[in-house]
Amino acid sequence: MGSGYGPSEPLPQFPADLRTLAVAALGQVTGGLCELAVVWDEAVDGPKWRRGIVRPRDVLGPPVPLREEVLFAV
Repeated sequence: MGSGYGPSEPLPQFPADLRTLAVAALGQVTGGLCELAVVWDEAVDGPKWRRGIVRPRDVLGPPVPLREEVLFAV
């Protein structure tokens, strides 16, 4: 069951450059220096707002590959 606030049919595949731009914009909105993010972080529904940003970001952006970092050289 949908929320009623999105499209009723699947959207077409967006061009890669537009998807990259959208992911960057979402990153800016949720960044620590963004006033919008600061206000939401202080709000009761802040975690819900952040979860609402994660889904479109995950849909638009390619999966972030896990990096294996070496913390200590043996």
